[in-house]
Amino acid sequence: MLVGSADAAAPGDALYGLDRAAENLRLKFGVQPAADYQIRQELSEERLQEVQVLVVRGDTQYLEQALVEADQALVNAARASRRRP
Repeated sequence: MLVGSADAAAPGDALYGLDRAAENLRLKFGVQPAADYQIRQELSEERLQEVQVLVVRGDTQYLEQALVEADQALVNAARASRRRP
């Protein structure tokens, strides 16, 4: 239940660290190239949603961090797409 609540967390939220830790576990166990790509694609979409949440909230304190993380997530998804069968 707590991890589910953390999934909706954005940078600056109390549960954001738990959200990212759960994502890292998913990546660690998504060893097949197709699974790795799928997970990275989902995470890039989540990072973009976090940017949107921060913009709507007017929360500029964490916006730059969220943009950097979204950019990195998109790069990681693109790299994973080249590795999948």
